[in-house]
Amino acid sequence: AGGAVGRFLMPVSDCSFTLESILEDLQRDPWPTPTDMRSSRCTGVALAVALGLLESAFPRRGARVLAFVGGPPTIGPGTIVGKGKAESMRSHVDLQKGQAPHFKTSVDHYRALAEKAVAAAHVIDLFACSLDQVGLLEMKICIEKTGGLMVLGDSFGQSVFKESLRRMFRRVPDEVPVDGGHLQMGFAGSIEVLTSREFKVAGAIGPCSSLKKAGPNVSETEVGQGGTYAWSMGGLNSNTTLAFYFDVTNQNTAPMPPTKRRYIQFVTQYQHPSGRYRLRATTVCGGWHSDPSDSAPLARGFDQEASAVIMARLAVHRTESEEVPDILRWLDRSLIRL
Repeated sequence: AGGAVGRFLMPVSDCSFTLESILEDLQRDPWPTPTDMRSSRCTGVALAVALGLLESAFPRRGARVLAFVGGPPTIGPGTIVGKGKAESMRSHVDLQKGQAPHFKTSVDHYRALAEKAVAAAHVIDLFACSLDQVGLLEMKICIEKTGGLMVLGDSFGQSVFKESLRRMFRRVPDEVPVDGGHLQMGFAGSIEVLTSREFKVAGAIGPCSSLKKAGPNVSETEVGQGGTYAWSMGGLNSNTTLAFYFDVTNQNTAPMPPTKRRYIQFVTQYQHPSGRYRLRATTVCGGWHSDPSDSAPLARGFDQEASAVIMARLAVHRTESEEVPDILRWLDRSLIRL
């Protein structure tokens, strides 16, 4: 690990002049790309090399890989289209008919990279600035599972890219106690959900990856990332949100007494930019209501905005494996029942 840090990775303060000189001296490739060919890009290989360096130098410690992509990968693992322009970019119809020759192998490659990054607690961010497709459909699993950021733009000269990159490295004001001067981000995040025995955890939807921890409070019904009560979030900040879904296991034949309470505890752990680990436990308590003839208590505690977000996330998640008309009908039925 020490050799990898010394040879390939250095603090910005030790190499800022050299790095800036390299970037300023960059020039266009003197060998132009033929008009009937695409530029050579090996994005999948570049991500694999970057993750390998970080994995050997900073295992299970906060780190980010920033990928700046200017076009589709055309060489090596993760390719989405060949170099020759005679081969068209895959379309929605091609994906539906299974006629995208690079799609499955590319998705498998990026999924393997995502699992590698999750195991090492590293984050992958993507800044794609191109008028052409860049393969975001294949690469999105890397960003979603590690809690990274996706920024899309037309060119790297646009303010969208510049401002997004600048905001990513915002720091807490120096006058703020304890956190002053540190980056506004966290690393190696994980969350556990513990419940009382009347209901179980069905799953979570959001920037997370299952840690495959089973327990008595895990429901057999899976929603999103299910079959577990713990998830890895990778990178996180104050805007990170997850949607959790639960399954009430208490039988209707044995209604709960009015005094019965339900408990949910969220145990969140992450690495602060200072290097220290923080643990936060949030416990929520509420009552049960089992009288079908009186819905007033439910109405008083019903959050319409939260329910809309929960349903929207579930509907979007189902679009990855189901037909859109079926999902629309399911939404209609759900709203009618509600």
